Amino acid sequence: MTADPGPEYWRRQHAQLEVYNELLRIVEGEPDRFTGLVGDGSGETMRITVHAVDPTVRYDERVAGLVARAPHVDVEVTFVDSRRSLRELTAIRDDVVHQNPLQESGLRGLELWIDPSEETVYVRVADSAVETIRRRFAQHGAALTVVGNGPADLSTRLRRFSGSRDGWPVPTLDPDDAAGRPAEEVATLYRSEGFDVVIVHLEDPFGLETKLDPRRITLLVHDGRIVDAAQS
Repeated sequence: MTADPGPEYWRRQHAQLEVYNELLRIVEGEPDRFTGLVGDGSGETMRITVHAVDPTVRYDERVAGLVARAPHVDVEVTFVDSRRSLRELTAIRDDVVHQNPLQESGLRGLELWIDPSEETVYVRVADSAVETIRRRFAQHGAALTVVGNGPADLSTRLRRFSGSRDGWPVPTLDPDDAAGRPAEEVATLYRSEGFDVVIVHLEDPFGLETKLDPRRITLLVHDGRIVDAAQS
């Protein structure tokens, strides 16, 4: 267990996050003048990098006031000139969302985020889908970067619920015994027993909901076979 760093640490972190959040509100409120904000570390020394299209923003009274306040709470603020605005990158991100490549290109998983440091919108998909998505959004050039999710980690395991299971429905096949079996065959069995089956492919970017639902069984799958399975 990590020791509590103490009240001074938490006081300093709170003050640092106030500076960060106030700068972020300014950046997001004026997307034509900025590209974004990157913060690194808190509680000790926080480093904030402001990526700006308009170099005069550093002389803005609101920004200058926050920069003057920053050293008193152990915050270092740096400005970097950018070419692409937050408005431009947000429009590109929204274009990807609007075109819905998950549905139209048959993808199973996708991550999407704006990186102000690289002045680009990142799209992460399974390695096998990288070229498809690059061609699909080639009109955005270097303002959109498509990367693969990398090789599947076959050691990945799902979290288990450790509390009482009294009253839970009991599947014919214990999920702990499902590893190595064909995914569709097992999914069909569970569905026939009234379970909601969620299939997650290890080669795709994915996130898992942690809501407790005894009627849900999650299958972690690679190459058509189950790597791990868990109820709820």
